[in-house]
Amino acid sequence: MERNASGSPVCRIIPSGHSGGADSSNGLSVRLSLGQASGFFNKFDPYLDLYKNKVIIAYGAKWIWKWADDFQCDAVQIPDFFHAVEKLSAYAALEYEDLAARKQWLERQKQRLKNNGVTDMVKELSGVKARNGKSAKALSDVIGYYRVNSGRMQYKTYLEKGYLTGSGAIEPARRNVIRQRMKLSGQRWSIPGLQRIANLRACKKGNQWNMLMRCIKNAA
Repeated sequence: MERNASGSPVCRIIPSGHSGGADSSNGLSVRLSLGQASGFFNKFDPYLDLYKNKVIIAYGAKWIWKWADDFQCDAVQIPDFFHAVEKLSAYAALEYEDLAARKQWLERQKQRLKNNGVTDMVKELSGVKARNGKSAKALSDVIGYYRVNSGRMQYKTYLEKGYLTGSGAIEPARRNVIRQRMKLSGQRWSIPGLQRIANLRACKKGNQWNMLMRCIKNAA
């Protein structure tokens, strides 16, 4: 049994999907991090280093892309497709009073977006004169977001490679892993207690519970 400098047993758990092998000693304990994003990234980065092909899907917050550029520069960066469409929908709702015309326009733009047409969309939208101030603001938001992220919004290419283009399959983990266990009626938590149970919950949902039990038995 491996032990740390103080003599306490060390349990190393390899993240799901990692095959172990020669570099399996790099595995880290599965855990969820409570607190600021910077603290989470410090614990999350070593997991990502174990993988050759990485895809980062995000809503487009600048601080996420900055982290990806600085520490995961080899990863594919994909703005969430449905979030990108939401921006179009917000503009269309203000620009088109006729519902049928709005749906028709929006569907056409979605298809263009799916077919790597973001550059042409930005050019076309930049020449549009909005019908009022609110519509103009929403249009400016679409153009700005699409222009900044155009290099990342190559959805046809991503789909052809088998990548996800939306984070919807990932986000429910917050409810399934944390909220279903940690927000039951009458529960009260200290921060240390919450972190410990969160760690165990991550192991359970990460299909690593048996490995954890073996570590505990070996340490007993």
